[in-house]
Amino acid sequence: MHPETAKAFAPAHISGIFIICTDTDPLLSGSMGAGILNKMIISDRINRIDRIRASGEWKPLLFNRV
Repeated sequence: MHPETAKAFAPAHISGIFIICTDTDPLLSGSMGAGILNKMIISDRINRIDRIRASGEWKPLLFNRV
């Protein structure tokens, strides 16, 4: 895999009921609930690029570094 390639996956879940749990600390925030978990998993890979074709010409992509 290319060093600037990211891979992600997400299980397929259908929520039946849920409650949002908020806290002033973002690490303690989230949700709780119940639903159906499907065995199907969605996955994909993306590659970082430094330019994109727009209006017929290649233009650089500008990224704000965090």
